Amino acid sequence: MKQKREAIDKQQAFIEFKASSEGQKFEGHIREHRATIKDKRGRIKGITDTLNGNKGEIDALKTRLDRKEDERKIRQREDQLR
Repeated sequence: MKQKREAIDKQQAFIEFKASSEGQKFEGHIREHRATIKDKRGRIKGITDTLNGNKGEIDALKTRLDRKEDERKIRQREDQLR
């Protein structure tokens, strides 16, 4: 019959688990996933910056178009008054 081991606290159990081959494999997977997530966050930031730049250009062009439309309407009114 196997003897039960004395209970240890969670932190000690975790340290022992990380020292085991299974725990080291698990820790390796965690590190890989963290690296993947970090890379993807960087890519997302780059894409977001590009999108925000494009949105700024679109907004500037829309402002110019609105101004041109206003100018055209003013010219039409002036032409009608003549």
